[in-house]
Amino acid sequence: MTNASTDPRIAAEKAWERRRDRKSKKQKNSTARDAFLEGSTGFVDRQALSASLSAFMTQAEIGEFGEPGRAPGPSPMAGPAPMAFAVNNINRWVPIGPSVVRQGQADGRPRVSGRVRDLAVSPDGVRAYAGTAKGGVWYTGDGGATWEPLGGWANEPRRIGGNVSAFASGCLLVSFGANAAADFVMLGTGEIGARQRATGHTATRGMGILVATGPASAALDGDPWETETGINVLEGVSVDRMVRVPGAVVGANGDQVIAATSGGLFRGTRSMVGADLGFTWIPLQFPPAPAVPPARGVATQFADPTDLCYVGNRLFVCFSHTGVAFSDDNGNSFAWATMNFLPPPTVPAGSRLIGRMSIAVNDDNNQIYVLGEVDTNPFVNNSPLVAHVWQIANPGAIAPAVPIATPLNNVPTTANLWPGQRDYDQAIVVTTRTTAVGPPPVRTDRVYIGGSLTWLANWNASIWAFDVIGNNLVPSPGVSDQPAGTTHGASTPGLIGNAVHPDVHSLRKATNLDGSSQIWVGCDGGVFVSLRNGQSNTFAAKNVGLSSIESVFSANHPTSSHFAILGCQDNGRQVRVGSTVWELKTTMQGDGGGVVFHPVQSHYVMGQFTSANWACDPSSRYVEPCNVAVNDAESAASGFYSGIAAIRRAAGNLGRIALGTNRVWITDDLGTSNPNTWRVLPITAAGIFVQARDPRPGGRGPSTPANLAFGVPAGALGPVVTVKWSDERTVLALFNQGVVQYQESVANPGRWTSTIILSPGMVAPAAPLVVPAATFFTDIEPVPGTSDFYLTGTGQTSQWTPAIPAVAPNPSVAAAPPLPAQDTCYYFDSAAGGFRLTGLGAILPPVPPILHSPIDPAYSVVVDPTNVNTVYVGTASAVWSANKIAGNAHSPWRLFVNGLPECTVQDLNIWADPTGAAGSPRLLRAALQSRGVWEVNLAAAEPSRTYLRVHARDDRRIFPTPMQNPRRRPAAPAERFFASPDICIRPEAPVTNPPSFRGTNLLNGSLRYQLWTFQTAFRWIYPSIIPDGQWSDQFGDLVERHRRLLGLPNAGSRRVDAALWTAVMTAALDENGSPGVYRAPWQNAVVPDLPGSEIDLMETVIPRRNINDVWQVYRDRSTVDVLLHHRDTRPVAANGSFAVLLWRSAPSQNTLLATDCTNLVPFARSLTGGVPQPIPAGWNVPLATDGTPLHRLSVPLAARMPRAVSININLSAIPTGQRVLIVAIAGSTTDPFSAVPAGTLDRVERLVRHWPHAAARVISVWRRPGTQLFP
Repeated sequence: MTNASTDPRIAAEKAWERRRDRKSKKQKNSTARDAFLEGSTGFVDRQALSASLSAFMTQAEIGEFGEPGRAPGPSPMAGPAPMAFAVNNINRWVPIGPSVVRQGQADGRPRVSGRVRDLAVSPDGVRAYAGTAKGGVWYTGDGGATWEPLGGWANEPRRIGGNVSAFASGCLLVSFGANAAADFVMLGTGEIGARQRATGHTATRGMGILVATGPASAALDGDPWETETGINVLEGVSVDRMVRVPGAVVGANGDQVIAATSGGLFRGTRSMVGADLGFTWIPLQFPPAPAVPPARGVATQFADPTDLCYVGNRLFVCFSHTGVAFSDDNGNSFAWATMNFLPPPTVPAGSRLIGRMSIAVNDDNNQIYVLGEVDTNPFVNNSPLVAHVWQIANPGAIAPAVPIATPLNNVPTTANLWPGQRDYDQAIVVTTRTTAVGPPPVRTDRVYIGGSLTWLANWNASIWAFDVIGNNLVPSPGVSDQPAGTTHGASTPGLIGNAVHPDVHSLRKATNLDGSSQIWVGCDGGVFVSLRNGQSNTFAAKNVGLSSIESVFSANHPTSSHFAILGCQDNGRQVRVGSTVWELKTTMQGDGGGVVFHPVQSHYVMGQFTSANWACDPSSRYVEPCNVAVNDAESAASGFYSGIAAIRRAAGNLGRIALGTNRVWITDDLGTSNPNTWRVLPITAAGIFVQARDPRPGGRGPSTPANLAFGVPAGALGPVVTVKWSDERTVLALFNQGVVQYQESVANPGRWTSTIILSPGMVAPAAPLVVPAATFFTDIEPVPGTSDFYLTGTGQTSQWTPAIPAVAPNPSVAAAPPLPAQDTCYYFDSAAGGFRLTGLGAILPPVPPILHSPIDPAYSVVVDPTNVNTVYVGTASAVWSANKIAGNAHSPWRLFVNGLPECTVQDLNIWADPTGAAGSPRLLRAALQSRGVWEVNLAAAEPSRTYLRVHARDDRRIFPTPMQNPRRRPAAPAERFFASPDICIRPEAPVTNPPSFRGTNLLNGSLRYQLWTFQTAFRWIYPSIIPDGQWSDQFGDLVERHRRLLGLPNAGSRRVDAALWTAVMTAALDENGSPGVYRAPWQNAVVPDLPGSEIDLMETVIPRRNINDVWQVYRDRSTVDVLLHHRDTRPVAANGSFAVLLWRSAPSQNTLLATDCTNLVPFARSLTGGVPQPIPAGWNVPLATDGTPLHRLSVPLAARMPRAVSININLSAIPTGQRVLIVAIAGSTTDPFSAVPAGTLDRVERLVRHWPHAAARVISVWRRPGTQLFP
């Protein structure tokens, strides 16, 4: 049997791809990463899954909103329905972030999120939509300050066809109305470069084009999208770009849109489809064969259109490798624009276009710019590639003339723009401005282009800005130039991507009131915005609430129910540092695979970058198993991402860690030896024990062939996918195509034997045992106390072949769906000596005319350590649960998804309290692709809870609150109970008198409070500044720029002196004309009343000093920010959550902390009903604007986004040096201070550690030197 195709289009495409492959000596990291992710994602028939899940729910009598059926199957706590918003508290999933990631990768360590493929921005930049890689569409109505998901719990209908998803975003087309309810939003699903083969790109294919009017105003748990998606012709393709036909009335009957897709060009016409308006999509013909060169010399392919636009009534379309075609009849017929190259010797004769191209129109709609690349010798390995920007200055040329694309000079080199990443990272946008009033006025185009990355002090985005002067690209004055004698301009002429995460996918523009431009960036780190024309060092991260991190592996801290670590595509290895805020570890940037905590020395964490590259933090006593060098054979043979496992040893207070490359490595002495040591486990004959050894001694570099072969199993098992410990002497290793069990000798520690349990070509056993089969296996999980284990896989034995539309004279080619395997989850029965089916792969009803269950690949599996007969599996559609019953059979699988959005469940793990304390939670955590991490308490139903934290690693699940900081070594001092991160205090704003300059000049971040004070004002001039008291290179550039702008003495110096301080305090005014200094650092003119988020309080409220966790504050009128948290997928409505603040002062801190707090609980509860209670004696209680002590949050409060209530108090009468105790109490309409205290509350510590609604902070009060803010 052969896979060879007789279709000449396929043959030509394959021939071209073979020629391109010969030009590559090695795969880039991006390609390897994508290959891994495609392997980990599988090829998912989501249409069948959707229909079958609906049928399953009907059969089980599960309601539309997840209410349980009449007779749920046996389970510890049977949960309700798939992809449904939570409806009760039984096994209810809640998100734990990342809502945003701090310390991201780029200069200045910005806040980041996951990949944003496209953006649509309103003309004024206030509203925007972001299409994320696999997390659907997100909306901001506040200029990017916060984001909300659209249709996050929708389950769109799909047809048969493979790895497709409504949450995979390709492009957006939005017609902005007067408000969000009037926005007409179209989402083209499927990412660029999606392929359906195991070694290809991993971006997910689409399921059509989603359409909605006002989706941002729809209910959070609703499905805002129209029923008709064009799935009948667009299923399985990726939509790269859409454009509306000129003159079409948006959303009306007859509206027309052209779409460029990986399946060709389509035109959608809006008409009545059934009882509703919807688009009907028809394929368009391809242009005639182009000239060779510039085209690559093969027929135009169905997958080639990558971008398109209109100029007037003329449609322009970019075709990969081929050129720019134009049509005057909306795509019914085409001709080719003339594509010229740069002259020799830069681009010699015979050069040809290669790869993807992008197109943009200037503001005057009279010139076009095209971004692409030229191969200077298409048939020679590693010939130079030359990036091009073309200008089409005559887009309206009348036949016989044709539009001519002229190459512009001074385009960044391929190495600086997109080294090896052209088809993945590419974007262009153009603005136009008047540079001379004339007459006639001179209009100059400014071209912004985006690529992958460039190195400065960190990896930054390769974004460039140039003015077009003649045929030259010239660094834009005041934006991307390097003024002579200064150091504040662009680091490299033209470069503006400083402080922006690498890998750019979208550039968009908006206009400020003064006519200047906003530049929006969508990249692998989320969204970044410059409000100053894209000027270098003026981009700010806009990622708060954009929960689109692409999770790969996760791990729980051994003793903390809160602390966890996550390995992420594009965004390294992160730890949880707040309720929903995570932090990228400094030594673990880049990509992120397997992660683990040491089981004893838990301050040690290990994480994979890629392949055989494993880092550890702290690193001072650590050595890697492989010192990975270029072309290292073992690293090349490793999986791009793979799992890692640790286990605590029974004796000696020691831990053991295992990981895999193409063999298994272990270390027993991480944290106890300097450095630790590694050994490879041997492959042995049955029952033979061999000493594990280090085959890469010394420098850890490449060794002899014999050493590199040691421990590598025969039989084409491939790289290690993950490893799991059965017990401290038994480890299971899952390879791509097999399973190996390793056991250590009890009598002779260090000697191991191995058993290959599964390998290709194994003889089929007698029924009912089976040989598992899959295109690849995904996870393995031992059953504690046994030699049994679970094995998951893709559930298919062949790959999906996409359909090809007819292109005359060739007929269409039908799609070939994958062949199903027997199951997606197998059980290895050690007593029987083989594998059993569990039935997961057949649980979904077939969708006619298909006769078998839809393929629902399984990616993760975990066994409940408290009930080893209960297993959970994560698939492309959901989390499922089953019980092992007599004969090692399994009960029918049950959906386990109350409140969990539809998304690929990439990893599962369970945290259980090692002390076994009564009332402790048992947390099942799911790492989702592009939706972060979610958890559910298996131990008990949890009520809706509104709470405050004692310290940053407190999740309010265990009482009294544990006080150890899991980020520190286990013996480190405990956290203090009177320094809650949920209570922050800052000067009230606006002030009457701005603070005066005091002391020495500010040259760095050593005087943090003074620098923070300056930044709170300076940001009203430069909005990209985050007032965090840190001195970054970007901040220094802006200081120098502003000094020169003002003409201050020593203008070129990077310092804040009295002259600059005074000038900024005078000029930096808020939207009301009041001094901007001390204004809430998260508010601006667009959102003047925005409540703070968790990361805002973490980073942008800075005390004068912090002495032993006691903040020093000035004796001023002050504002206390109280951060509210809510544990429930269902948010509390705006004004439905609230805080009560009480404060008192005394000379002694001990006196304050000994205050009897017994009466605080009944007082708080009386505020929401019951018998009124007086204010407790000795306490001050500030009142809200309604005259009550309940200070209400003006926006909804959701689990994924803690928000702050700001409350003013007056400390001006407190004597200098006294202490002030602040107690905050949080509640909501769904949780009106309802938690029962876990103990007596006769002092402050017991109040806050025993009652989740309360938290405390002690401050000391000091007189402000110099000018008083409020005389």
